[in-house]
Amino acid sequence: MPSIKRKLCATHGIYETKRCEKCKKTNTKQYNASRDKENDKVYHSVRWRKLRKQQLMLHPLCINFDTCHNEATIADHIHEVKDGGEQFSLSNLNSMCQGCHNTKTAQQKRIRV
Repeated sequence: MPSIKRKLCATHGIYETKRCEKCKKTNTKQYNASRDKENDKVYHSVRWRKLRKQQLMLHPLCINFDTCHNEATIADHIHEVKDGGEQFSLSNLNSMCQGCHNTKTAQQKRIRV
């Protein structure tokens, strides 16, 4: 029977099999505090869910298909809503995988700050 690998959290000194629960809660709080509450409402609407589904059906692979060969799971706004991009327009959406979306979002965040 294989042994379960446990890692020591450098911050809290707790051994965990995955990620330290205390670190996870702290990171979630910080992430939620940084979110734009007004724009968040868009992503919980029925209209957005239908548009997202349509985008992913039309373009099921990540837009970065030359370097990334993953299935798209995110309908990403090309021009962010907070920068004046259209909220509910297929022409303002790209299909992306989680990794590529995280990279793009981090780059835009660095530029914005």
